[in-house]
Amino acid sequence: MLGEEQFHCPHCNVFAKQLWSHIKANSNDNWYNSFVNECSRFTECFPSEWSVSKCEHCANLVIWNDEDIIFPKKILVKNPNSDLTQEIQNDYLEAARVFNESPRASAALLRLALQKLCKQLGEKGENINEDIKSLVKKGL
Repeated sequence: MLGEEQFHCPHCNVFAKQLWSHIKANSNDNWYNSFVNECSRFTECFPSEWSVSKCEHCANLVIWNDEDIIFPKKILVKNPNSDLTQEIQNDYLEAARVFNESPRASAALLRLALQKLCKQLGEKGENINEDIKSLVKKGL
């Protein structure tokens, strides 16, 4: 994907045209006033393997180091089912985002999402084992 004119944006998931640039620190510009500008006058270019792409559809940035996406974090799972509540979808996506850093935290979030799903499907939501057993008895 690095350097390609179009690809599926990791922010909006739309196959869209991408604009490319290398990353350069430019803290001497007066138009951008922030604490970074007040702390130093760093105006160096990053090494050439650091670049940024901007999606023409959503205008969000993707930061690259060589061929690896640094930001946003990659989510390597399919989008959650739209039948799920927003709260369950959020738990699922959070689990996907933290998977590489902490598979155990990801598993805990997925368990929480499953418990909420059981409740969405009409179970009590108090004991995940009992809820799953009940759903299996009902033919799920």
